[in-house]
Amino acid sequence: MNHLLQIDDLRLRYPGGGFRSRMPEVLKGVSLHIEPGETLGLVGESGSGKTTLGRAVLGLAQATGGTITFDGQDITHLPAGRNRGEAREIQVVFQDPYTSLTPALQVRGILTEPLVAQGITRSDADRRVSSLLDRVGLPKDSADRFAREFSGG
Repeated sequence: MNHLLQIDDLRLRYPGGGFRSRMPEVLKGVSLHIEPGETLGLVGESGSGKTTLGRAVLGLAQATGGTITFDGQDITHLPAGRNRGEAREIQVVFQDPYTSLTPALQVRGILTEPLVAQGITRSDADRRVSSLLDRVGLPKDSADRFAREFSGG
């Protein structure tokens, strides 16, 4: 079976500061897979590599070993221009909502903006956002609230 996202023995080391210094590996042999329709929540201590793993999948941090396969295509070392096309299909929500979500926009604006940027009409994007909020059990008026108005839990 083809996994939607498959990560095998992923390793990542940030470049060192000098010819003798080498930074330690920040990801050491991470493997996981996600099936179509599945959602993965990554939980761990501060500094455990959650954000770094997301950055590697998005191509924002270069893996030094292992493979990242998305929808059957190896995306581990795609050139920057090719990565942008894959990024439309891969989204990461980082752990800090205050830096991840635009505080000046209501939830509707935060969720419709990337859809409209991909060519979906604003009315279709609004309908999709309403449907998504309903699917996750949020009240209809949630779209007209700011992210800061929600509980952190």
